[in-house]
Amino acid sequence: MADLLGAAKPLFIYDGDCGVCAHVSGRLRIASSNSFDIAPYQTLELSKYGLTSYDCAAKAQLVIRYQVVWSGAQAVLYCARQGGGLLRLLGILGALPGIRYLSASLYWAFARSRKRIRWGAERCNLPS
Repeated sequence: MADLLGAAKPLFIYDGDCGVCAHVSGRLRIASSNSFDIAPYQTLELSKYGLTSYDCAAKAQLVIRYQVVWSGAQAVLYCARQGGGLLRLLGILGALPGIRYLSASLYWAFARSRKRIRWGAERCNLPS
């Protein structure tokens, strides 16, 4: 994979071993008019970003110009704000101070139960 450090676009890093995560990341990128790049953490040299595989297995990460800007729900919401219509609205509302806690809780619940979730033909392949 090309070195994405110098890329002008933000980089959304997800768990490539999880089919649901890969599917959702790809859909989010398409809905956001490809305004950011996506990559599974397993294909990146994480130390360039100050990340570890543990960080990326626990939460999605958003990197802008060498630095992790957001992780977890806030990373997803940033990407949603790059879209239009309802997706953008959800991204804006989810980042508001009172709702931010709820967004983080929903992300945590999703991440914790992703092994049991089936999204179309995609399923998380991580061991239970």
